[in-house]
Amino acid sequence: YREGPLLDAAFLSLLRNKLAQEVGRDADRPGYDGLIQLSQLLMAKYKAKSDVEQATVRILNSMFPQSLLRLFRAVVLPINKGKLAAILSARVTQATCQWLMGTCSISSVELSDGTSIPSGVLVEKCKYLEHSKCAGICIHTCKLPTQAFISKELGVPLLMEPNFADLSCQFKFGVEAPSPEDDPSVSTPCLEMCPTAIARKSSTPLCP
Repeated sequence: YREGPLLDAAFLSLLRNKLAQEVGRDADRPGYDGLIQLSQLLMAKYKAKSDVEQATVRILNSMFPQSLLRLFRAVVLPINKGKLAAILSARVTQATCQWLMGTCSISSVELSDGTSIPSGVLVEKCKYLEHSKCAGICIHTCKLPTQAFISKELGVPLLMEPNFADLSCQFKFGVEAPSPEDDPSVSTPCLEMCPTAIARKSSTPLCP
């Protein structure tokens, strides 16, 4: 993976700064590696993983103008029962987040009413998961807080389905996520490549 144009570098810098503010210090490493280090520090800061998720939601909230979120909910969300909002959310994600996730493409999603719309984003091999090597970081600093943020602040249901075997991830905008208790990905065991698990040589089956 390569960091792309200036806009990608700006997004990386913004997210790093917000993470550093939440953690209370900056990373020692430059660039994307520093972003991963900050995510590790965020995981280590809180004992309860729900606190990690809430911290990540705060970070996401701080990155978006509240007036823009209100405008989206007021103008876009009511159109065609939220389907346009789901499609636009997928398009924006695909266009702006490849620096974070790697190569991704728009995919079709089947909604609860039986219709299919192009409101999915398929991440071929998640850069964030590949570099962090940690299912816990994926779940608690990405999947669960992103689902919560998009659902609450945009009004668009979102289900994210990470595949820990091939490191792909399917975003499904317009699809309700199950509760964490009913989501099988939340109880994913530590990955073999996880540096935290390797370092502690623990027999604990669940990722921290």
